[in-house]
This record gives sequence, structure tokens and C-alpha cells, in this order.
Amino acid sequence: MASDRSSHHSSPTDFQKAARKYSKRNKPITSEFNCRLIKQSDTVRSNERVQELTINKLCVESIGLVGREKEKEQLQSCLSRLLFHDRNDDHDHSDMHKELVFIQGYSGIGKSSLANTLEDTIRKMDHGVFLRGKFDLSNNDKPYSGIANAFGQLCQQIQASEVSHKIGASLVAQLASDVHLLSRLVPELIDILPESERKKHGCGCHSFDMAAGHERWKYVFRVLARVMNTFFTPIVLVLDDLQWADASSLEVIDLLISDMGNVNALMIIGCYRSNEVGPTHALSSTKLDLSSRQERCNFSITNIRLESIRPSEA
Repeated sequence: MASDRSSHHSSPTDFQKAARKYSKRNKPITSEFNCRLIKQSDTVRSNERVQELTINKLCVESIGLVGREKEKEQLQSCLSRLLFHDRNDDHDHSDMHKELVFIQGYSGIGKSSLANTLEDTIRKMDHGVFLRGKFDLSNNDKPYSGIANAFGQLCQQIQASEVSHKIGASLVAQLASDVHLLSRLVPELIDILPESERKKHGCGCHSFDMAAGHERWKYVFRVLARVMNTFFTPIVLVLDDLQWADASSLEVIDLLISDMGNVNALMIIGCYRSNEVGPTHALSSTKLDLSSRQERCNFSITNIRLESIRPSEA
């Protein structure tokens, strides 16, 4: 019977083996010994977590995105939905559509790489543009930095093109002197403005005034986005490290994605570290507010969460 009972027990754990070996030496299993083994176990678990995160980062950096087929399909579906509405809406403002995608996960897990899978598709389109902006913790005191960087990138791309003159003229016509206010935040904008406006900018008669009023800043960003989206569609705007975005930038993102006056295809992809965004974070509040208005304002929100790739899956 004893052998039958023993056959139903699992094999001894490392802890049990160590305990038996220690007891054979006629030394009691002290609490100090137990604590040492527990600490070793915690260290092993900690090392496994580090290994898991390291493998995720190395996989993304060395061989590209691995094991993300489901997430890539989700992202592609969002783009397809955007393009379908763009082709079929014509001028029916009641059925406008935009896409807002949030990609969350730990640092180095592949959020930006996932977003970048759309770049080739967009660049193959005649009028599509793919833009990237990044928020930096060190620039947290500089409002709108990530969005301004993205649009500055677009200004650089089109600087030598014929369309740049039309865009510059359109911005001056709609913003008047406020175009110089915007150029202080997006300095690359100066290169696409008409020559007469460049001279005005150069004479220093327009000072950079962040205290101009948030509503005024929101207005100039809205006009900038509308004008750019008139010449380029779709626009896919990827904003990285959204966990460090200032409250003013989050409001501009809200404004751009819910702008009923922009009838062109716009997709904003926000990437952020999930472990740094809790329920009381400004981004969480923004997401909740946007979710409540997406149907009324004709845009869709998609949330993609990237889980860790286990060592056995790498």
C-alpha cells in the first residue's frame, strides 16, 4: 500500500530535495535557509522576466516583427475601412470616417514596428503620406512637440515639390498672420511659404507666443491638418510614446480625429507603454471621452494590446 500511495505523489521539488539533503547532515531547516531559497526563486523569476523582455526587443530589432499576424491583420483592417469610406463617401458629410488606433505594450515589444507595417502600403499610393512623431519625456514642457515634429517632417518631404507652393499659399490665405505663429512651432513650414511671407518671418516682427491661447493653437493645427489632408490622402500619423504627451497635445489629437470639417481620410496611430498609463493618467481620460463620441463624430477606435513573446516562441 505504501508503494501505491507513493506512486500518486509528484516528484520532489528542488526545494524538497534541498531540504532532505540538508536534514541528513543533522542540521535543522532554519527559517534563514527557507528565506534564502525563496530569494533565489524570486531572482529566477525576475531573470526570466528580463529574459522575456530582452528577447522581445532583440526579435523586433534584429529580425523584425515576430508572431504578430493577428495584430497586423487588425491594423490592415482599419486602413482598409478608412480607404473604403474615402472611395465611396464622395461629399456625403453624414458618412465621414476616420480611424484612431491605440497600440499598447511594454517598451521594446514592437509597438512602433507594428505601426510601421503600413508604411509601404501608404507610400505606394499616389497621394498618401505616412508621418511619424514622437513625444519625449525631456520635452514634456514643450506643448504639441510630437505633432509638430510629424508635420515638420511632411514640410521637409514636399519642400522641393510643386505642390508645396499651393499648400503654402492656402495656409497663408486661411491663417493670415497666424501662419507665423504656427511656423514658430513647425519651423520647417517657412520653407513652403510664399517668398513675401518668408521675409516677414525673417524680420522678427512675429514673436513666438505659447500663451497665445490654447483655442488659438488648436485652430491653427486644425487648419494645418485640413490643408495638408486636402492635398494628401490618406494621411497616416503615427505618434510614439503617447504616455509622455502633454494635455494640450492630447486635445489636438482629439480635435483632429473628430473634426467634422475635414472630409478626407485621416488615420492616427498612438503608441504607448501600458505599464505607465494608469486609470488616472490623462491619456486614459482622453480615450474614455473619445470612445463616448466616436459614433456621433464618425470615427472608429481600435485598441491593440501587444503581449510578450515567450522565449519558446522566439
